[in-house]
Amino acid sequence: MKELLNGEESLVTAFWFVGIGYVLLSSGFLALAVLADSKLVLVFALIFTAIFFVFYQISVWKCSDNCSWIGWANLARIVVVIRTVSFPISFFLNVFISSEYAKTINVYSNALEITISLIVFSAFLYFKVSGKSLTRPESTGVASVISNTNYIKDAKAKFLAGDYEGALALFNTADSIEKLDESSKSFQTMCLRRLKKRNPAV
Repeated sequence: MKELLNGEESLVTAFWFVGIGYVLLSSGFLALAVLADSKLVLVFALIFTAIFFVFYQISVWKCSDNCSWIGWANLARIVVVIRTVSFPISFFLNVFISSEYAKTINVYSNALEITISLIVFSAFLYFKVSGKSLTRPESTGVASVISNTNYIKDAKAKFLAGDYEGALALFNTADSIEKLDESSKSFQTMCLRRLKKRNPAV
């Protein structure tokens, strides 16, 4: 959890794995509240769902740069904004006014998310077919980080491919050339952490 909140996990982990966990757990708690037919259980389920939702949103936003293409990072941030606006409105309408209005809000927000996803995916396919390079997200605006850029780029690619040892070696090389930016340091730390999980003697 700490890694997610600090932006030290990949966007795939934050968006998909935590997202699936959010859907399953919140659905389970709400189903339990309905079956228990208790206001206390319902309140607990709603509070838990809201807390998990906030955790999920923060995790996706913080980890959005940890991906292979800037399009995924921007899409993730847009989705976070849409959900941050639509979820509270839908929740308020569902609890205090009408579930029909809440369903309408959900339909529109989901349609918007799907539309944006299709646009970004189409752009991704265009770049792949045309052979043009895809821009990687960079959380630092420091223009001086030039000499070690290729090492960092290759290191992040290896990290996303699961080659943590190779990625760590490249990050160390890049760090010896020029001090790493905060995003690269986070990746370097994640490499060490995951290698230690595989081999505690590391």
